[in-house]
Amino acid sequence: MASRVKKPENSTLDELLFSTAEQKLIRLLLTESTTVFPLRQLANRLKGFRGVGGPEGLKQMLQKLSAVGFIDWVDHERAIRLRDDEGRVELMKIVSAVCDLETLRQSLEPLCSRGYLVGARVEGRGTTDSDYEIALVSDQQEEVRRIARGHPLGKKIKVHFLDADDYRDEIQQFPRYVTLWGSSL
Repeated sequence: MASRVKKPENSTLDELLFSTAEQKLIRLLLTESTTVFPLRQLANRLKGFRGVGGPEGLKQMLQKLSAVGFIDWVDHERAIRLRDDEGRVELMKIVSAVCDLETLRQSLEPLCSRGYLVGARVEGRGTTDSDYEIALVSDQQEEVRRIARGHPLGKKIKVHFLDADDYRDEIQQFPRYVTLWGSSL
């Protein structure tokens, strides 16, 4: 009798990078990087995640993050906030932004030959309220705009279009960019 071959699951970058309780905590903090979280609110937001370990487990995770310089304790150690000025946090915020746009990438890739993350989020300066700026090479601009508006982050997505022949020169208008899909320059 032949054994069945299990199909590989379609994993997302977010699932691969942020799967443990500690990583989910970091992901939440990166997503809302300028939010001050009272411990009770943070515990409620993480309720249902396996491995948190209740209030004591959460406190231990936060102590580790504080020890490596990722968070600061505020309000007499009753709340925390991400250290936005920490270089490693800035890098993690860029990775988090790429993960946030993963489902949009899947929808737009067939319509756009290239996609780049640009703006404050690719510079690690993104805040909770920052737009997700993307630069795209596509001849289907209206369809791309419709899909972007329909994405869960739709109101926060700002699309810039690049000319297919001159995109190498046009992308240089942005001080920094990350290739989301398509070949690198």
